[in-house]
Amino acid sequence: MPAAFFPTGVCGQRLHVRFEKGPRTMVAEVVEGVGTLIQLRDRTLLLTDGVQDPGTWDWVVDLNPYKKNSFIQDKYLNFTLLSAHNGLQQKFFGRDWLENDIQIIGDSGGAQLKTGSAEYVDPSKVIDWYNSVVDIGMALDVPPRPVDQGDSEVLRALAAAQYKNNKVMLARKNERVKLMQCMHGYTLEQQREWGQRQQQEGFHGWSIGADNYASDLASLQSVLVARELGDKWSPRALHYHLFGVSGSSRVPAVAWLGRYLPTFTTDSTGYLSAVRTRTMNLLGLDGMLDAVAVGETSTLLPGTPIPCSCEVCRAVGYWEVYKLPSNHGTSSLLAMHNVFTLAQYTQFWNDQAQEKTYEEYYALVKQLWRKSRGETDTLIEYVEFAIQHGLDEANIKFKGMLGADPQRHRMPKLFGDSGDGVSAKNAMLNLTQ
Repeated sequence: MPAAFFPTGVCGQRLHVRFEKGPRTMVAEVVEGVGTLIQLRDRTLLLTDGVQDPGTWDWVVDLNPYKKNSFIQDKYLNFTLLSAHNGLQQKFFGRDWLENDIQIIGDSGGAQLKTGSAEYVDPSKVIDWYNSVVDIGMALDVPPRPVDQGDSEVLRALAAAQYKNNKVMLARKNERVKLMQCMHGYTLEQQREWGQRQQQEGFHGWSIGADNYASDLASLQSVLVARELGDKWSPRALHYHLFGVSGSSRVPAVAWLGRYLPTFTTDSTGYLSAVRTRTMNLLGLDGMLDAVAVGETSTLLPGTPIPCSCEVCRAVGYWEVYKLPSNHGTSSLLAMHNVFTLAQYTQFWNDQAQEKTYEEYYALVKQLWRKSRGETDTLIEYVEFAIQHGLDEANIKFKGMLGADPQRHRMPKLFGDSGDGVSAKNAMLNLTQ
């Protein structure tokens, strides 16, 4: 699912198309109070925030996926991720903008404590924002930094801070909102202990931050730990979410893991990163994802049709529209194309994971990725082995690839054997110093 996907910005525009007799030379101008007007060889485009007279246009594409009959939501978009940190800063409240059944997941803003961009996040404000906007919200965690991984006192305090925030959020949430716990820890032992310390009634799943781990295998391990804990906690179907799955090589492994989870979602801002580098993602017939430069370094010839069937590209027609300077507002067109393509790519691998046996799926990945694509096949092998034989056996077999071997690094137990730890306030201060 796309992250940072507020119904403003890249989601807030409309693309109007009028077909003309050609050929004509491309001309683009920003018309104050109207929008960006683009003349192409066989069509005129108008990109605007407002609604134009529909009678003067042959086709209007609403880029907002939260509207009824959205071209992307109907096919591929079931969830999106919004940040409470950004939502509160923008004073973004309510659900009047939502006209379809997309599920809104809320990120609590705990990452801002880790990065130092916030010194304190109020759990009351986060849950009040959840009650106003989202369907599913993450617990307000205080994530450890890599430097904290060997400090039992800090880790104990961070876990206590999350537990304390959980109590506040559970007491204030409304009946509509579901809450998900957050998993942390750098080793299997630490993750299990963290999870045991967060056992509270009222949560419906687990969220895991992929950037907190030393390797891709370690992040998949954390999801499997959450699954292990979830099976013990409750017989009901749980929701699992892995933050920040960027890079196309990780998707096949995550899709295979999703085969064993009742509901498994991931998010990415890759669609925006590609816009910043003027890169178009294209899906091949074999299911592989290609990146095509459309900026100044592009070798595509003007007037070349875009080899993509998404509604945005069919309306735009020609790739040079994506090359226009950012002040023309056309970045939203490329962003929405990339969202559509990445969703298609993820759906392709989800379908393959659900339909094929392990042997068939593994062979497909080996065939498509080949040896130049790194450890994609090993990630799938790790997931399947852990499901069949348990995490302890899997970690013995794959310990060289986990990046955080508890024996090699001599990491302490997460919580130690005694003491109550420092206060939640001091734990937060430790992260901002």
